[in-house]
Amino acid sequence: MKFKRRSPCNLNSLGNCPALCVLLVVVLLLCNDPFLILWWPQKPTERTKSGVLPLDMATDSIDDMFDGCQYEAASLIDLFGVFEWNFNRNFSSAWAFVERLSKKPVHKHLKQDHAIALDMFTRLAHIRQHFNNAVKTQKHMYTTDGFKFHYFYFYLTDAIQVLRKNRTLCRTTYLRTWKEFDKNVINAKMRFGGFIWTFSNKQTLGFNGNVSCFEISTCFGADITYYSSTNQMGQVLIPTYEVFKITDVLTNDPWCSVVYKVQSTKIPRTDQNCKLSQRLTNEFFPAGLIDWHTGSVFMSACAIMMIISSLILVKRKEKCFVIAVLGSLLLLMISASLLSFKRLIVCWCKMANLAVWLLVLMFGASIGTIESFFPLDMALTSVDDMYAGCKDKMEKKVKTEFLLNEKNKEANFTLAWNDAEKYYNKKWNRRHGKKPSGTLQKEHIMAIYVYTLDKPEIYREFNKAVRTQRFKYKTTFKYHTLHFFLTDALQALNSHKPQEKRCITGFRRVNGYFRGGALNKQIRFGSFASSSMGWYPRPEKFGEKTCFEIYTCFGVDISLYSKLGESEREVLIPPYEVFTITKIEKRSEKKNLPCEFVYSLKSTGKALSHLNCSLF
Repeated sequence: MKFKRRSPCNLNSLGNCPALCVLLVVVLLLCNDPFLILWWPQKPTERTKSGVLPLDMATDSIDDMFDGCQYEAASLIDLFGVFEWNFNRNFSSAWAFVERLSKKPVHKHLKQDHAIALDMFTRLAHIRQHFNNAVKTQKHMYTTDGFKFHYFYFYLTDAIQVLRKNRTLCRTTYLRTWKEFDKNVINAKMRFGGFIWTFSNKQTLGFNGNVSCFEISTCFGADITYYSSTNQMGQVLIPTYEVFKITDVLTNDPWCSVVYKVQSTKIPRTDQNCKLSQRLTNEFFPAGLIDWHTGSVFMSACAIMMIISSLILVKRKEKCFVIAVLGSLLLLMISASLLSFKRLIVCWCKMANLAVWLLVLMFGASIGTIESFFPLDMALTSVDDMYAGCKDKMEKKVKTEFLLNEKNKEANFTLAWNDAEKYYNKKWNRRHGKKPSGTLQKEHIMAIYVYTLDKPEIYREFNKAVRTQRFKYKTTFKYHTLHFFLTDALQALNSHKPQEKRCITGFRRVNGYFRGGALNKQIRFGSFASSSMGWYPRPEKFGEKTCFEIYTCFGVDISLYSKLGESEREVLIPPYEVFTITKIEKRSEKKNLPCEFVYSLKSTGKALSHLNCSLF
């Protein structure tokens, strides 16, 4: 049988296939709606709807200023940002577009994400308007997945605070709008409720309207001129939480129909400060995974089929490839007859994204091409009790309650603790061994010995629990004895040294890769981290994927008490020490490195302990 060859549909023959052209345009616009966001004309700013708007304290506004929780918030943002991008397609596409255009940060403590956020806010009016509308009205959604801009909000807020540190003086700026506001507001206090982009020169505001104008004396706004997408000088971004007093209202001014003069009270109002906490951790992740923006049964069916298809491809590799593809196509054809075309396309795109995430989360360890990635962050789920101010109470509680319970419930811990006691009696007992340590008690030495034992191996499960069980600390955490005596031992050894000799350099290898690392970012290990003095340990045992050169001021040499002996020169670092990433090197760029990636960490000299004395 012969088939008649048809001419291809190209630019010269588009007139012969109008239906196909229309279909392609529809698919482009419906499936990739960020196209409209990115290329739609950005000026002039859209005029407001008719009506007089209030000038008040914007009580429905999101106003978190992350005061006292910047480290924790940054880690949460990094952890959940990827899911937020996955379900806010307009934002993620815009971010990717602006990323190529934004400037490199030149200010200390600013990252590329700060620069991208500032560029996008000033470049894309539709994104800016949609974002500000959400910020002004979605206070009740802030700690849920209903608010879709956590990442954008955090980096804009943080950028303003970092840039403001370079100039503490208040400054006068100007804002013009098409909106009409209440005029009977002299001496009233107000907040704008959103991020307000202002200028220090009236002449740069001609396109922004002349119905209502503001002369603003701001003390919390920051100069963002360098990172803005426009060339005008004196650009100032004002955060949501700054409170102003309206000092005057002028009418029929040559500059504007109504001019409001507002002056900062220098006292912010932040009703939601540090609310981005465990509630978000519990709600955002699971809600984000199942948020299809429609409760349709067909969307659920689409999800199930895509997941099943993905699992088949992983489990059977290519043997069932045809069956999986045909099954997916059949479902799409059936859905097409029941759903609107746009909903179908959205469903298909989101199910594909979800399938990828499920493959990574469920089968990452068994797929050869997918590597394990560990986070470099502030380890928010860490058991990080320092026992500062309650050591005597905790020691009594451990000896009278936890030790007995944990020995009864954990056979391996019982074996390890008994071995440690034999070791202590043999090596450190007054009658048989070395002179007892004047720094450490018996239980301190035993805890170090238990931690360094290879049979039974305790440290691996112990560290996993320490790294992840912050919210089980008061209930099912089963390592109180080891955690307390190990922490107390490190603190005792550290305090015994002169202040100028407490900081030492350790070298650590990890047979895995890390994500989220960036210069000047602050991190914690979140568990007890072993390192070696002098140089890196053997790659045959610990791998050569990632190395850490660690300047620690809380870690101490435990080799004198270790099962491994003094030859290992082991330095143990507690979970609460905060480090700054000072250097990141790659073997692909520097051939003689000991690992594929080498991170240099320097202690900030500070500790972060969320659980300090929380048992009392």
